[in-house]
Amino acid sequence: MALTRLIELANKHKVQRFVRLTGVSQSFSAWNPFNILLNTALSCSKRYTTLGEQALVDSRIPYVILCPGGLSNDIRDDSITNLQVDPSGALPFPCRIGRDDVAALCVAAIVDTPDILPANKSYTLACRWVGAVGTKSQGTKQAGFASASECMKNLVESNPDPAEYPEMKPYRLTMAVTFYCFAFVLLKVILGLWTTTKKLVLPYL
Repeated sequence: MALTRLIELANKHKVQRFVRLTGVSQSFSAWNPFNILLNTALSCSKRYTTLGEQALVDSRIPYVILCPGGLSNDIRDDSITNLQVDPSGALPFPCRIGRDDVAALCVAAIVDTPDILPANKSYTLACRWVGAVGTKSQGTKQAGFASASECMKNLVESNPDPAEYPEMKPYRLTMAVTFYCFAFVLLKVILGLWTTTKKLVLPYL
């Protein structure tokens, strides 16, 4: 696994903090339709993402895992929208956020580390825009901050509980149930078509 190799190199070179980007769907139930679709289409990708997070926790390297929702190429209008991070790692989907702001959070987690983030703490952060986002609203602007650095400073000042060990979810079970249910329905459709065909064709043979 590439992540395991990166963790080994980080340990070898005494990296101060490891920043990893995943997605807010990591907090969803294994039975969430979005997770079922991703795991079935992408060979249980969510399971391997969780295993990667577990390897990072076990490494004892301080880390920040960022979990954005729907990524956008738009630039945030800071007059009506702020940036929010949540130490629970969970926020309501789609929790839209711009790629520029996600990149700024990654940089803040690294560059601001000596001055802001405690060296012995790790964080799993869901992130999104709050305020007026396009034609919709995601929370309130007052729930966020104007910049990535301000988000990180507030995070430390609020002193949240340490990041929890990632929960391994029954992704394989959900994939198996999905596959066998689909196979059963497909078989019933084929048998129904065969029965109908026999009724319509055989009397004329």
